[in-house]
Amino acid sequence: MRSGTLVRAAIVSVLVGAIGVFFAGLIVVAVTGSIVPRVTGPAGTQPAPREIGGIEQTPIWRAQRGIDLRDAQRAELDRWGWANREHHIARIPIDDAMNLVVQQAGAGAPAKRPE
Repeated sequence: MRSGTLVRAAIVSVLVGAIGVFFAGLIVVAVTGSIVPRVTGPAGTQPAPREIGGIEQTPIWRAQRGIDLRDAQRAELDRWGWANREHHIARIPIDDAMNLVVQQAGAGAPAKRPE
């Protein structure tokens, strides 16, 4: 008795799926006018845009922009200068700043956090 119920449930499931596929096909034909999709699209074959979603799409050997940005950021971290001259706040190279923090921590002085 139990196997009969299982067989009926399987047959009903297959029928429901087949009916769903049939109606999906009808919807596709109603919307596109054909069951076979157009390969080239309405405007024909078009090249991909240079940028997709704001990401630069260039070959690796021509992607100098990121390298230049990294070099500029590193140069900024390696130079001396004024961060705020009016308040007498100077900027020092990052390596020197890290060494000072380590020396102050080793001497027992608490490291000052910038505000």
